[in-house]
Amino acid sequence: MLPGGAFRALWMLLVAVASAQPVAPPTNVTVTCRNALASVNWDYGGDEAPTSFQVYVGSSDRRHLEDVTAEHKYDNVSALVWDSLESVMDVHYVTLTAARGPRFSANVSKTFTFNHLKMADVTCQLDFPPVHVGAGDSGTVVTFPNPLRYYSELRHATRMSAVSLDFSVSPHGSQGDVRGSCQIEQKTCRVDMLFPDGADHCVTLTGAMSDRAGRYVAFQKTEPVCVDASALEPMMLALLLTLLFIVITGLALAIWKLKAWTMKINKDELPKSLRSGRILSKGECNMDADCRVEMVSGVEDVRLISRCGEDSSCESTATESVPIHPEEEEQVEEEEVEEEEGESAYDCTHVEVQVDLGDGATAWGYTER
Repeated sequence: MLPGGAFRALWMLLVAVASAQPVAPPTNVTVTCRNALASVNWDYGGDEAPTSFQVYVGSSDRRHLEDVTAEHKYDNVSALVWDSLESVMDVHYVTLTAARGPRFSANVSKTFTFNHLKMADVTCQLDFPPVHVGAGDSGTVVTFPNPLRYYSELRHATRMSAVSLDFSVSPHGSQGDVRGSCQIEQKTCRVDMLFPDGADHCVTLTGAMSDRAGRYVAFQKTEPVCVDASALEPMMLALLLTLLFIVITGLALAIWKLKAWTMKINKDELPKSLRSGRILSKGECNMDADCRVEMVSGVEDVRLISRCGEDSSCESTATESVPIHPEEEEQVEEEEVEEEEGESAYDCTHVEVQVDLGDGATAWGYTER
């Protein structure tokens, strides 16, 4: 058995040896960006002794953040990034140290930035806000909230800066990109586009926020965003109505032209007297001439009032039709008999008369008058 002094000396030696053993540093340190939030994760393979981890976040402007955690992750290492546009465009670093009591491990660091013109271990990208693809007056409309105002981090960082968003909308699986721009004062970003033939009605977006110095923060390419099924219905209805209008207009034009052509043929086949539309004067109507007679419809009996001269010439004094009423018919017949006794039927020109038989039927005849 060791004397008391020797035992005490051995115990102090063991404590000194244990204290001299180094603390293992964290491993597999990874910085991950999810939109505006950056976080750091790590592994630790040391023994089961209680271990804490010191987290230090800094940048070139000497601003920094310090914290201690017992977990193997730290969520908000980008807390200082969004203080200003200059901070957004800077390179930031994360340093981790494992601690056991008064003993510390070696430092492990990783760098990250949102500026795509800077070199770092990790370059972060932002996400587009929700994108909507719908129907517009002239085709397809792609809209989304302006990310410079939609995200509180960007709104705070760019409050004193002149920045803009430039983006590109691409039909999924085909050519025909459409470029657009959105200023900081706009609430909604929008482009109108037409899909190429055979393309599905889906789009992908890419873009970047830039300042006057040419520095820019990139936005991650979106997954394909397709037209809402409810938005396709008005588009199809408008297309069908347009086609229906074109068809009806074409048919109406064809019918009108056919009718005009038919009327022209019928007019060419009419007698010369009916085509001219002129009432012959005295001396122009004789045995060899055509005399014009108006067509009368809806009259049961028709008489042509005319006078014939001794030289077999005929003067058309009237071309109107006269309906004969029952009470007047006997008187008219008596007058005709008297005139026939004094004149020969061949002393006057036979004149064509067209009579309406009712229900749209007509017939041609001759009158001695």
